[in-house]
Amino acid sequence: MAIVERNANRLVVEAGGGLSAFSLALDKQAGLARIERNMLMWKRRPLEMPLADIKDFDVATFKDAVSGAELRKLLLRTQADEAIEVPVEEKSVEETAAALRDFLGLAA
Repeated sequence: MAIVERNANRLVVEAGGGLSAFSLALDKQAGLARIERNMLMWKRRPLEMPLADIKDFDVATFKDAVSGAELRKLLLRTQADEAIEVPVEEKSVEETAAALRDFLGLAA
């Protein structure tokens, strides 16, 4: 995942490309978060939510059933306790979570 835009009012992160892509835009002026996803070249309907609905960006650890390796995922947690996976390279999970939390002023 790469931060492609970052200023005082807007943070945009993108992951993937080609067949599968993900984009998360946090916009303080509009007060919205927008998630856009493409899966195998099909564009899924964008998700929009108020920034106030975002409770945290959580790093979840799970065990891969095939290899037995411990893997980490970044999850966007909403006030309604929904979890939306934010696809991030495992080596940058903590760094990306910290940048997203910092932008929204969420406690670590």
